[in-house]
Amino acid sequence: MPVMVWIHGDGSIGSGAQFDPARLVANGDVVVVTINFRLGVFGTFAHPDLKDSGTIGLQDQRAALQWVQRNAAAFGGDPGNVTLFGVSFGATATSAHLMSKDSHGLFHRAIMQSGFTLMDMPAGVTYPQAPALPWYGWTTTKDAQAQGLAVAKQLGCKNLACLRKVPVKKLLAIPQVMNIFQPYALGNDQLPSDPVKALADGDFAKVPILTGITRDEHTTFVASSVSLRGVRQLTKAQVDLSNQMIAYWTNFARGGDPNGESLPSWRKFAEPTDVQALRPAPGQSGPVDFAADLLAGPKVGPCLSC
Repeated sequence: MPVMVWIHGDGSIGSGAQFDPARLVANGDVVVVTINFRLGVFGTFAHPDLKDSGTIGLQDQRAALQWVQRNAAAFGGDPGNVTLFGVSFGATATSAHLMSKDSHGLFHRAIMQSGFTLMDMPAGVTYPQAPALPWYGWTTTKDAQAQGLAVAKQLGCKNLACLRKVPVKKLLAIPQVMNIFQPYALGNDQLPSDPVKALADGDFAKVPILTGITRDEHTTFVASSVSLRGVRQLTKAQVDLSNQMIAYWTNFARGGDPNGESLPSWRKFAEPTDVQALRPAPGQSGPVDFAADLLAGPKVGPCLSC
């Protein structure tokens, strides 16, 4: 059976346990592996004396992919047919593995939902005072190491030996220390210095890719400033859309093509109009002009993918 390895989202606070793959496994007839890896300061802390620092969490994920290669067959999975997929931070991590040569050959397809390699952040997107950032999921090794030295100074440490003795409770007492070290560091033995150049030069894993976004990405940040009451049940149309997504994803994992019986045809991307809109209403899913559709205004629960 195809194997799908899930990298969770939620930045520096998520976990593999937050994702229940039961319906994906049962409906799609695939083996799903969810993983945990070091996050925040434990996963991307950087220091001039720490080799490949700023990428430790990424290396944890690679170790999981190596485990899958050794053990997938014992669970009925095919180690020669592995799809790496993730959402948000997990999608950005997936794009990192596409660029990291040490990860190549450990997976054969990739799905990135709500996160992609060349994603910037305009000023004020997440909250009014937020500055613009050229990269949403990346930092440079130089900047990451400067942050690491600043944190080390706050802890009264001048070397790694001292830092390794710092109690976790004391480390986590530093304000925002988990979020400070969320992005992966570029420009080291693990990741290239410039993703734009890497993509332009074709310096990435040559595997089929399925990528998608939701309309009004990151509006979930609004939840941090409002009170949310109750849990809304999914409508039948939303459940049907979920089943459609499961079919597309698992078909893609099986053979590199999301199309299948009773599914709206999904064209391979070649032109701006080769973008598939998935919406929880009969007859609403199908190809769209991405820019025109996005500017047309909000619709109920769309998922735009290509």
